[in-house]
Amino acid sequence: MARNLVGLSMDTGHLRGAEVTLRGDTVILLRTFEEAIAEDGVTPALARLVAREKLQHSQVVTSLPAPEYELGFARFPKLAEADRVEGMRWQAERSLRLPLSESEFSFVEAETAVHSHQETAGTFVGVRKQRIRDLVGLLKNAGLVPVRIEAAPFTLLRLWRGEPGPVAAAESRALLYLDGAFTLVVLVGPGGKFHSAHQWRFSPEAGEEWQKAMGGLLLGYEYEFPHLSLRELRYSGVDPRWAENREWFEKSLEARMAVFSPELIALESSGEPVASSIALAIGLALAVREKED
Repeated sequence: MARNLVGLSMDTGHLRGAEVTLRGDTVILLRTFEEAIAEDGVTPALARLVAREKLQHSQVVTSLPAPEYELGFARFPKLAEADRVEGMRWQAERSLRLPLSESEFSFVEAETAVHSHQETAGTFVGVRKQRIRDLVGLLKNAGLVPVRIEAAPFTLLRLWRGEPGPVAAAESRALLYLDGAFTLVVLVGPGGKFHSAHQWRFSPEAGEEWQKAMGGLLLGYEYEFPHLSLRELRYSGVDPRWAENREWFEKSLEARMAVFSPELIALESSGEPVASSIALAIGLALAVREKED
């Protein structure tokens, strides 16, 4: 039986989304839509979008915008499986600015060795419970039915794994996504194995200063994680800064750069690729299918 889902991505300044239908293992893209967030704020923008696209009573999966969650990376001596959650929580309490007692907390363990097989490593994410309640309330008040909320890094990883070709490759890659002043970096090891996710805040102005900051960041990852040789960088096509600085990155980092277009993965669609933030929405719809399976 077919089931429709609406994915909604709340990027800086915009609401972007996609409606998909799930028919067994097949995901079919029905349409995409976008609404600018004007000076009157998110609530009126969402109301306009729901009314125009006739989305009332739709089941919605959504991503948190970059400023709403915190990421951290931790590694420590190898822990027994039963102790890993507590170990990650201990590290998160010392690394995140938000108090865990008031936050939802989860982590994803690294699938690649960091420096040796004697370590436990992983990426943890925290978001204030009140922020989740506010977001659920916002969606419900707009006439939507929220079924899942997720942070963007793990959505991007899921989409990347679905892309034909790169998953089986022997090289490591960095997946790069920009949301205003925030830069999201997902490091993926050989064979498509998840390594870690990181979030940084830089000035959104393109130029030499931004180039050097991003170049230093990526070179720093290679130094810190010597088993990751980042020979390819996959960047989101929604932000012009990557394309404008592509030649500099390829020459300075000795790495190929390519547009990341996960919105076409496993979808029966045609035409030009949509924005990568819409791909996030599609990924969130896929996340619900994955959870049900």
